[in-house]
Amino acid sequence: MALVSYGRLFDAAQRRNDLQGMQDLSQAAEARFGKRTKLLAELWTRVGAESFRRGSLDTAEAFLRRAWDARRDVTVNEVVPLYMAEIMLGRKDPAGARGILTDFLALEEPGTGAAVIRLGDIALMGDDFKTASGYYAQFRASFPGSRRAPEAGYLQAYCTFRLGRPDEASQMVDGLMGADMEPSIRQQLEKLHIVLLKGAGKTAPAADALAHYVSRYPQDLRSWLDYLKILFVLKQNAAIVSAADNVRRLFPAIDTLDPYAAIVVSYLRGLSLIAAKDYARAAADLASIQPDAAQKAGLAVIVPYARYYLGWSYLRQSDFGRAGQVFDQLAASYPSHELYPSAVYLAGWSHFSAGEFDLAAGWFSRLANGGAQGELAQKSLYLYAKSLLNLKKRDEAAQALQRIASATPASPWAGDALFDYAGVLSDMGQTRQAADAYKRLADMFPDSPLREEAVYQRADTFFTHKMWAEARTAYDDYRTRYPKGKEVDAALYWGGQAAQSVGEDMAAALLWEKLSTMYPDSPFRGSALEKTADAYAHAQQYTKALDLYSRFSTEYPDQARADRADIRAEQVRYLAQGQGDKEAELSAIIDRETGDRKRQATIDLARLYIFSGAQKADAGYRLLLPVIKEGDPLGAPQAQALVGEFFYRKGDLAEAARQFVATALIPKVDPRAAASALYRAAEMMKLANKPDEVKALVKRLETAFPDSEWTAKGRLLAGGAQ
Repeated sequence: MALVSYGRLFDAAQRRNDLQGMQDLSQAAEARFGKRTKLLAELWTRVGAESFRRGSLDTAEAFLRRAWDARRDVTVNEVVPLYMAEIMLGRKDPAGARGILTDFLALEEPGTGAAVIRLGDIALMGDDFKTASGYYAQFRASFPGSRRAPEAGYLQAYCTFRLGRPDEASQMVDGLMGADMEPSIRQQLEKLHIVLLKGAGKTAPAADALAHYVSRYPQDLRSWLDYLKILFVLKQNAAIVSAADNVRRLFPAIDTLDPYAAIVVSYLRGLSLIAAKDYARAAADLASIQPDAAQKAGLAVIVPYARYYLGWSYLRQSDFGRAGQVFDQLAASYPSHELYPSAVYLAGWSHFSAGEFDLAAGWFSRLANGGAQGELAQKSLYLYAKSLLNLKKRDEAAQALQRIASATPASPWAGDALFDYAGVLSDMGQTRQAADAYKRLADMFPDSPLREEAVYQRADTFFTHKMWAEARTAYDDYRTRYPKGKEVDAALYWGGQAAQSVGEDMAAALLWEKLSTMYPDSPFRGSALEKTADAYAHAQQYTKALDLYSRFSTEYPDQARADRADIRAEQVRYLAQGQGDKEAELSAIIDRETGDRKRQATIDLARLYIFSGAQKADAGYRLLLPVIKEGDPLGAPQAQALVGEFFYRKGDLAEAARQFVATALIPKVDPRAAASALYRAAEMMKLANKPDEVKALVKRLETAFPDSEWTAKGRLLAGGAQ
């Protein structure tokens, strides 16, 4: 009872920080118990242990040392060497700590084995994994039933792993997984299990273990990052996005509290969304990674990759402006980085796609002129040439294209370059050189996907520059080389046009007929039918022509209506009846048209008949009567005047004069037409030798149209009066 009392009194003095009281109590206890060393040792142990727990290490050490020094006379409590070892470790004296624990074990005093584990811990602190493993194994062998046995097992497994024996460590961990242990030890054991799986290359099982781990310990942020990284290795993009979202939900303040983790999460999530082609969301993640913040977080190495894929996400969204900005900055900031050539190329491509060909040419020229090797350099040179073409710098573009086309060994872009080179020559008016370049492509690059198009473009080049004979031959060459080519119908159509242009109308018709027969779905078929009909009509094969016009109108009613094929067909019918070209044309218009066009055609046909004389003059006269009756301000005066011409040619001058005067009396008649008609009436009276009538008509001219040229002519007609 006295021992306990002294202990409590000492504890109370210590709480008050009463150093004198503590000293007095210590002296009193020693005087009270005298040579009863066992009781004193117990008191020193209790006071020392309590002082240690309260952090009074100097006091603790003094009492624990007294208890330890009494070990020759009494049994030492295990806490004495343990606490003394901890004090020494706190003073950076692992050798002293190890020595006192070793001495304690040498006493073979009873205990819990804590000294053995602590010796293992001290060895572990010094990376002496072999010694540490031996102590942990010793503990497990000596205290198999201890609640700390699983802890010692975990630590032994860890040391075995660090000693380079992962398979053995894995077996030990597997044996411990089902054991009952402290939660903190369980957590460490699971983490070691994951490390061993990853080290063994068992990536998928490691990912499963990590998934289980983070579900049990969701606040372990670093394990979440490990989980994201291993999912990235496994290319499980959807799982990465889901896990990253969980991290953001569990750690809402991650951006400010742990910038490193925030950047890793955004980076891996962004790359996963890129892989899943979700470029809009990927851009949001990758854009959040700022170079300065990444530098401070020790992640400067990922910045160029993050910027590269940010630019790529913009590019895939066709946001060429922002893509160009990102790649411009990336190329300028990292000229020595492995991504530099690709960044330069994509900067050029972004500007090219945005139509900023001057900027594109600048970037592509860097790679084309020594900034890259192999295919990237060749592709950049080709796009440099394309940029120059868009800038209308044909001479420079031609040089670059020729450089690609003639490169040795052959560039994979040689065929494309030669095709574009031919196009440049054509645009520059160098027709034969362009045609030769197209032919060279067709002959020298049998595997080029542009070969067929080159053969066709050769013919088109001749056609565009009106070299009709060469064009016709080239179109025939295309059809010979590619009888099932995609442009055969076009070659037939334009080949026919070329043949017609050199006067071979029936040869053209045969080509168009072949097109109409063999290619019912061709966009050229309607025009081919119409042109074939025209050709047969021109050759006076009217029956064949009419059949073709009928097919054209039936199968292509809209096009036929727009081209007025019905009028042309009607004209052919009249031609077949023996009418002349003009007569047939006007007759067809009268039959098929209405309104002004019909009225004017009627007047023109009547004029043709009247001025031709003979039998058709009367027919012309009859055509004019309905037009006069309509009273159209433009048509009626023309028709009325033609009636006057009709009677003039019949020799009835008086009636002719009357009809001319009637022209001037039509309501809203054009003053010029009215003055002309009055003058013509005066001419009739002059021919009829009626001077008084002539003077009267000239007087009317002077009164109604004093400034008209016809009035001046009338005065001369009347003999120069006035």
